[in-house]
Amino acid sequence: MAYRSFSTDTWHDPWFEQLSIPAKLLFIYLWTNQSTNPAGLYEASISRIKFESGVDLKKYTDELKAKITWIEEKSLVWVHNFFRYQCANPKFAHSAATLVSKLPEYIAKAWFTHNLTTLKKYGINSQIYGIDTVSISYHTDTDTDTDTDTGTGTKNIISEVNESSPHETPVFELPRAGKFSTFQVEKKTVDEWALLYPGVDIITELRKMKAWLLANPKKKKVNVPAFVVNWLNRAQDNIKPYLGDHNGCKKQRGAAQFGPGSGEYIPGAGRKEYGFDD
Repeated sequence: MAYRSFSTDTWHDPWFEQLSIPAKLLFIYLWTNQSTNPAGLYEASISRIKFESGVDLKKYTDELKAKITWIEEKSLVWVHNFFRYQCANPKFAHSAATLVSKLPEYIAKAWFTHNLTTLKKYGINSQIYGIDTVSISYHTDTDTDTDTDTGTGTKNIISEVNESSPHETPVFELPRAGKFSTFQVEKKTVDEWALLYPGVDIITELRKMKAWLLANPKKKKVNVPAFVVNWLNRAQDNIKPYLGDHNGCKKQRGAAQFGPGSGEYIPGAGRKEYGFDD
C-alpha cells in the first residue's frame, strides 16, 4: 500500500474553492487512487475512474484542466503537481523519471519540462533518460498542491512542447522497453551520427540493432539513445583501416579493409590488390 501526502492548504486554494463538488471529489480521487505512481502520470480508463469515484471525468476535464491533463488517446491521467510534492529523495525521482521515459516522447518532454526544477534538485539529468528539454521553457514551482497556473501554464504545456519541438517524419524505428515501445529516429539524427561515426553505415547498423532487439525482447532498452551510441562506438572501433602497400609487406593478412577509394567498409576488400593473396 502506497502513502501519498495531500496538503490541507488545498481547501483554501482559490482555484480549488471555485470547483464544483464533483470536480473536487474527482481531483482528490485522481491524486490519491491506487493507480497513482511516483510520476503522477499513470494509466486509468474513463470507466474505471467513474466506477471508483462515481464521477465522469469527461464532464469535468475543462474544469480541472489547469491541474489535470487527460491524454485521451493513451488513456493517461497527469496530475501536474503530484511529483513535485511527493518527491523527497533521489530514489523516488529516479523511479518517476524511468516510468515517464517509457512514454511517447511528446508526453515525456512535457513532464520532464514541467518538473525540471525538482529533477535538478535531486540530481536527475533528463538527457540520461533520452529526453531533451534544453529548448523548452518551463515555469517555476509555487506553494500549494493545486497552485493555479496563469498565462500559458501547465494546462498548455503539451501543446507548447509540440510547437517548440516540431517532429520530422521518422526514417527508422527501434523497439523500446515499456508499453509505448517505439523509439523514432529522425533524419537529422542519422546525419549527426554519420558525422560522428565516419565509415559506419548508420542505417545498416540500425537494422542490426532492430533485429537484435526483436530477437532479445527481454533486453529492450528504456534509454535507446545510449544503446545506439554504445553500439555505434563498437562498430567504429571494429573498423580496421586500409594501411596501404608498404614495399610489398603483407600486413594484416585476412583483415577486413576499406575498399580502395570507395570510402566504404568492405570485408576482405584490397586483399589481392595489395598482395595479401598472391
